[in-house]
Parts: sequence; C-alpha cells; structure tokens
Amino acid sequence: MWEVGERYPVWMSHGDRVTKLPEASPPSVPHQRAIAIIADEKRKFYATQFHLESRAHAARRGLLRNFVRRIAGCTGDWTMRAFKEEAIEKIRRRGRQG
Repeated sequence: MWEVGERYPVWMSHGDRVTKLPEASPPSVPHQRAIAIIADEKRKFYATQFHLESRAHAARRGLLRNFVRRIAGCTGDWTMRAFKEEAIEKIRRRGRQG
C-alpha cells in the first residue's frame, strides 16, 4: 500500500524506538526519520511500530485490510453472529458430553 522509502505521517509511542535494524535494511537511517513499518516478503515477516489502530491515521483501514486480505489470506466472510452461533454450539456439545 505504501511505497518503500517514502515518508508518511504516523503516531508513534514516545518510548518506542528501533535499536537495531534488520539485516536486509540499509546500514543507516537519517535521525529525522523513524522506521514505522517493515516487511520481509521473502520470509513473510511484517511489523508496525506505530499506532495503526489510531483514528488519526487515514490509511489505517486500508493498511489493515491489505494485511488481513492479501498477506494473511483471510477471505473476509467471518461475522460476529457466525462466531457467536458457533461458540454457543460448542458449549452445548460440551454440556451434552459431560
């Protein structure tokens, strides 16, 4: 979703920091920039170091959707109603067994 090497405004926690860059990263990063999101496509590792859930991030839904659908491969057909019904049925089955 975001272009590699580009800058995007994000809300970071004041105490968070990167102390060691992954081996695949450039050897140095200018002090005025912080690593907020990284990806290792080959090993399928992904991480964010900013408040992705914050409503202040206009791109949050797109980033989360991209991760859930494209990277994690989820279909998006899950609903809370289906989860509730499945959970109730599992509990009932346990009650019948015990």
